Amino acid sequence: TLIVLELFRRGRTGAIWILPPMFWLWINVHGSWVIGFVVVFVTWASGLFEFHIPGVEARKWSLQERIRLEAMVAVSLLFVPLTPYGTKLATYPFLYAASGYPLNLSQVLEWQPMPLSMLGGKLFLAVVIGFLMAQILLRSSYRLHEWVLYLFGTTMAFLHVRFVLLFVPFFIPLFATFLARWVPAYDRKKDQYILNAVLIVGVIVAMLHYMPTNADILKIVSRSFPVRAVEFIRKNDVPTPMYNTYGYGGYLIGALHDEKVFIDGRGDLYEEGGVFADYLEVANLKPAAFSVLRSYGIKSCLLDRKESLATVMDVLPDWKRVYSDDVSVLFVRRDAASELPAQKAAAAAKE
Repeated sequence: TLIVLELFRRGRTGAIWILPPMFWLWINVHGSWVIGFVVVFVTWASGLFEFHIPGVEARKWSLQERIRLEAMVAVSLLFVPLTPYGTKLATYPFLYAASGYPLNLSQVLEWQPMPLSMLGGKLFLAVVIGFLMAQILLRSSYRLHEWVLYLFGTTMAFLHVRFVLLFVPFFIPLFATFLARWVPAYDRKKDQYILNAVLIVGVIVAMLHYMPTNADILKIVSRSFPVRAVEFIRKNDVPTPMYNTYGYGGYLIGALHDEKVFIDGRGDLYEEGGVFADYLEVANLKPAAFSVLRSYGIKSCLLDRKESLATVMDVLPDWKRVYSDDVSVLFVRRDAASELPAQKAAAAAKE
């Protein structure tokens, strides 16, 4: 969106008609399409008047430019309801923004404020302050819509850490203008085609050489996800329904195709159905935790080995640990079903 609007500003007016079909695709794949319209609105609004003050300038649209831009927005809005769910999909981001899912906003890590006590948060703060200090000292001049988007992206990143990804594309145009003081403009005559080709081939060869194998990927995954526990579940008749740790849900969907998970990373959907609240009741060991498990008829629990619930279940008489490793632990209700086949075999071997 930013690239198309920049081309439009530079006189390539036909580029603007890339946006309506792009917005249609965007609406159907991710709720962040709203931010695209915010970018268009800010760019349009900053061209309604013209001024120049130290550090900020704005160029007014010509009548023809403004009409084309507004026509593009009108056509793009016609694409909004063209989804499998009609306008319901289009209204979803607004529901989320209006705190329609307070549990997700308060509990899911990516929706938390920027953690300034951690290294990543300190680095982000240093970038923001460093850039503002450089602006004071060097007095670079930027266009109004660039400043507005930069401040918007910075504010959103401080409010919700996931929006660092929003900050980056809004910061880059300002940073590029800043670097242009010392970096010479591109000169096609200086291109070294043979050297460029050798470097590109070298990069591709290095990528292929260092590309991890499936075994390497599985080894990395097994450090954080219940890979070995899933192998145990596949080989044994573990009773269900099964309760699982929030972070395991996405992995279990792919690993246990025939089994339903209790919860996964799509927390908004689970909150709408009331499951997220029940999950937090259990995971945080609140008074009704085990009543919730009984209400769902839970017969087994796959947990992170280090979470509090795993420690408590280890000493409860109603639950038996049937598998554990350095990553996860699996509990089964003692009265849920007959013994697992692997346990029966072990018992028979002892006899």
